[in-house]
Formats: sequence, C-alpha cells, structure tokens
Amino acid sequence: MSIYEELIGKTDISQEEIDKKIQNLMKRNPDLNKDIAAFFLAKDLGIEIDDSKLVITPLNLLEENTKNANILVSIDRIFAKKDFAKEDRKGTVQNLIVTDNTAHLQLSLWNYPGTLNQEEVILVTNIYVNTFKGEKKLNTSKFSTIKVKTEVERKYVEKKLYELQDREYNLSVTGILKSKSEIKEFERDGQNKFVLRFVLTEDGFQNNCVAWGKIGQEVDKIEDNTKIKIKNCYSKLNRGQLELHLNDFTKIEILEKNAQEYVAPKKKISEMGYNEVYEINAKIKEVLLTRYNKICKVCNSPMIKVEDKYFCSICNSEQQSFAKANVVLIIEDDSGVTNAFLTKKILIQLLNCNEDDLESKLNTENLQNLDIHVIGYLRKNRNDESEFFVNSLI
Repeated sequence: MSIYEELIGKTDISQEEIDKKIQNLMKRNPDLNKDIAAFFLAKDLGIEIDDSKLVITPLNLLEENTKNANILVSIDRIFAKKDFAKEDRKGTVQNLIVTDNTAHLQLSLWNYPGTLNQEEVILVTNIYVNTFKGEKKLNTSKFSTIKVKTEVERKYVEKKLYELQDREYNLSVTGILKSKSEIKEFERDGQNKFVLRFVLTEDGFQNNCVAWGKIGQEVDKIEDNTKIKIKNCYSKLNRGQLELHLNDFTKIEILEKNAQEYVAPKKKISEMGYNEVYEINAKIKEVLLTRYNKICKVCNSPMIKVEDKYFCSICNSEQQSFAKANVVLIIEDDSGVTNAFLTKKILIQLLNCNEDDLESKLNTENLQNLDIHVIGYLRKNRNDESEFFVNSLI
C-alpha cells in the first residue's frame, strides 16, 4: 500500500478533496511527487502515516542539488541555535553533525522549534543539498519533518581490522594499543588542536590510527598493551595505506590492561578455513597480476606516465604523488595451492626496497619462486574465489 493509499484509507475527507490538496502542494513545490505530497498532507491533517514506506537515501549518495531526500541518521554533535535575518526572512538555524554508516555531514535545521539530543536517531524528510566552501551541506526545507526514532538504537558497524575498507563510517573496532607517537599541538583557524598517531593490533593484524582533538589527549593517557574498544571512528586511505581516524565524536572503552597479543596458529594451505588468521609457509608459484599506479596527492586521481614523469590529467600538471600497488599470486605448499593478495606494504618488505624503488622492482622475475613466511587470512574475493590476504611477513 502506498502512502497516498494509506492516507485515503485513514481520513473521512473525499478522495477528490484529497487529490485537490495534493495538487496544491505539488504546485507550490514542483519537486514533490504524489506520495511525498501525501505524506506532508497527512502531517497537516494530524494523521499518522507509516514512515517505513519512505525511501531512505544513504548520506554518501546525496549529491549537490539533491531535493526531497529522506535520511535516517544519528546525531554526533549539536550546535546552538542562531537567529538570522535575510532580506524579508527571519528565523532560527541550528547546525548538527549527523552520520550514518556512509558519511559524516552537516545538517542545518531551519526554524525547527523542537529540542534534539546527541546520540538520538532521527528521521528527516524532504531535505535538500547544497555546498558550502566545497563541502556538501544538508538543509531542511519548509516541507521537512523531523522525527526522533526512539525505537531505533544507534548501531555501530562492528568490524575486524582485516575487514576494513576505505571510507567506512560509524565503525566499532576492538584491538590492543601497541605504540603511540608523542601528541602534537598545532594551530588551525586560530585555535590550538591536537593530533596523536598510534598502532592498533587484532588477531595478528595491525592498523595505523590517527586521533584528533580531545580524543588524542585521551589516547595519550592509555598505556601500551591495553585492549580497547573504539566506537564511532572511520576509515580512510592515506598514501595507499588504510588508517582509522578518531575525532571528538569517538568513544573509547578500556577492556583489559596488559593484554596478551594474539598468536596465529600455523597451518598448511589445505587446512585453512575462511576468515580466520593463520601463519603459513609457502612458495610463490605464479604471478597472476601486478598493479602499480601513481596517485595525485591533490585530487586523488590516477596519474599518467609520460616518459619518466607522471602527470595528473585532472589537475593538468605534474603534481606530488604516492604509489598504489598490489599483486595477485598463486602460492603453494606440500598440501595444496591458493591465490594470495599482497599489498604495497608487504611488497616493499618482501622486495627489500623503498616506495621510490618499488616500480622498478615490481616484476614477475623478482617474485617468482620466492619463499614466503606470512600471517594472513583466507577470504572470498570479488569473483567468489578463495584468496589468502597477507597482512604481515615473519
């Protein structure tokens, strides 16, 4: 049953009169479709409509000039309401930082009379998107509704370190804090800021982490070898390496002090199961695919090699760059064979080179028949084939 049909069934007003009211709404806002107009008419008439019928758009799919989108988000930060006066309009505006599992964005509530709380999950209808200083910004419109979804708890995306991909948000991860840098203070926009880098390990895997602001000061007080749970962090590629980023919205829970490091069991290739971490000894039997690209630091686009130099076709100039590389192999031991995936970090260690030399070293001749002693896990790749993801060399 559509929203329009539900409205017809819940009111004593004739269908003809309902149609007239919906047409008037759509004339005032041509971007409204019939169902959305029916939803707002129901609100005006005091009729409760099942909002689960609304189409929810993930934040990362919202583009500039998007109109009439509906979002289901958690509130990370609430700023104070401000009065505004512009031409013949007066009112209030309140900015929020909201998140789902795909992005963090600013949402401006125009003339919203209610009060919201941090961590609440809200359903916001009929928003539009513009840009401010190059960043996407969400806005409520005169047709927007805001509903606190008390029946919906904020849910974080639980991930193992080895499962992380680029640009994942609202994450919850667990690991052992192994080492951290000195906290650094810097100035931005006239304010003193803090940043701290640390290493988090789990099941033999490790990730570099960056803690910004107050959460960096909190991490600085945690002793090494402490097992922690980090809620509301996000992942991001930096120079081809995946990092976890923590900010003022992040929460850290201490689970165990002096935690013992995980020891991966030694296995033969034929003994491995999926999504468990193992230590194996194997030989590279065949190189299936090598990938090497230079990525522009300015626009994050692949660069083009012209003679001995790399140029960015987007920036239309020679720019600073970083390397992005990986290799797909067939590895074997005396029990069987499997595909294996090696990242840039592993390749640099395996070929005993630095990033600048990797391009010249990365070839079949240098990899073929090498013995490798590694830790990793068996997974299904995009082609649904078994593949051993190598996390570290021993």
